Amino acid sequence: MRFATNETATTTIGFIAEAFEEIGGVPDKVLADRMGCLKVGVVANVVVPTPMYVRYATHYEFAPDFCHGADPESKGIVENLCGYAQSDLARPLWTEAKIRHWP
Repeated sequence: MRFATNETATTTIGFIAEAFEEIGGVPDKVLADRMGCLKVGVVANVVVPTPMYVRYATHYEFAPDFCHGADPESKGIVENLCGYAQSDLARPLWTEAKIRHWP
């Protein structure tokens, strides 16, 4: 998990590149949320990616794909990332810290 201070295309694409490096390769398809920085718009409920994202996907040879609009099940963790970070990441750390300092 990475945290960003903005939602620009440059930052987002940089994080995608870090993910590729972390997993040691590039998947055939990359599923993204319908972020404004990666899309030009939506036509007939089909997301149109930005030219920058298309160039990036072409360079790394993956198919860009986008989550369905207003469909939390297609988004999974993306739809409730703050809740996930608090319940699955932060809470175990808080609990572990309390146990360590138990008298």
